[in-house]
Amino acid sequence: MSEEKKQLEVLSEEEFETFVENAIDAFEEKVQKNEYIDEIEEFFQLLEKANRWDDLTYYIEEDQLKLPSESSYWMWKIKVAIQNEQFKQVEAWLVHENVIAALGMDKVLECTLLCEKEKNRFTQAEVEKLQQLSERLKKDEPLTEEQNDYMATTLMLMQTPLKWTVIEAFLMSPLTQLFWKGFLIECWLTDGKTSKIRYYDAFSEKVVEVDQSEVVSVYDHPVFVEIERLIDTQNALEEEMKELLLQKAQSDFLRVSPFIDRYFSDGAEWIEEQLQRENLLLSLYENDETFIRTLKA
Repeated sequence: MSEEKKQLEVLSEEEFETFVENAIDAFEEKVQKNEYIDEIEEFFQLLEKANRWDDLTYYIEEDQLKLPSESSYWMWKIKVAIQNEQFKQVEAWLVHENVIAALGMDKVLECTLLCEKEKNRFTQAEVEKLQQLSERLKKDEPLTEEQNDYMATTLMLMQTPLKWTVIEAFLMSPLTQLFWKGFLIECWLTDGKTSKIRYYDAFSEKVVEVDQSEVVSVYDHPVFVEIERLIDTQNALEEEMKELLLQKAQSDFLRVSPFIDRYFSDGAEWIEEQLQRENLLLSLYENDETFIRTLKA
């Protein structure tokens, strides 16, 4: 591969792509014969040059191929994680004693700077997209399910303090779906930097201020924990029904968060109500208006 590497700069884009594909095929053959260790570093460098991060992710995370040294292993593992926007994981690795010993401080610094660079690039691009979604809400244009999912996932990954301003904007909008509001409340409880946040309460139809000290995570709430325990001990229920009940519980509790105590106080009563429904699965997909009307009844 070394001789061919010298000629890469003069290849056209199409020729380079063909070269990379041929290199992958050749490397796969060596993997099958367990004769790849001497070429893996140079091969990974080629994939990096070609921006073939999906392939690198596969070799590092799925195939778990061996590398010549601990230093090489951690460099590629960290590079792949950065490209996959796993910034928190990378930051945790870079302060670990074993990783520092394997890489040395010069490479730890290199990885730290690379992480910050990519994190900022990711943040800027995503902030712009989130602002576009926020503008839609301001124009009374509700988000699609796909856009809600994108919004929640992106905010969870973002590292900048700006994310809390964006989260509050979505929480204050009457058009953000209740399930995703609950998801964002969970993010705030876990990583939030402010003790209070403003929230549009769809049940009372007004903006209220929520104090973090007065809110408990859905998954730690005593009634939700009771429901989990009761479902688990219901031997008469099939596993599929148990799983459906757990999904319904998570959905219901996220939808009323951060005001769970107002609407759910008895786990056994909640389970009995769900089992009496004509179509429990369909109730998972009822819109917020129907959900609110049912709870208020």
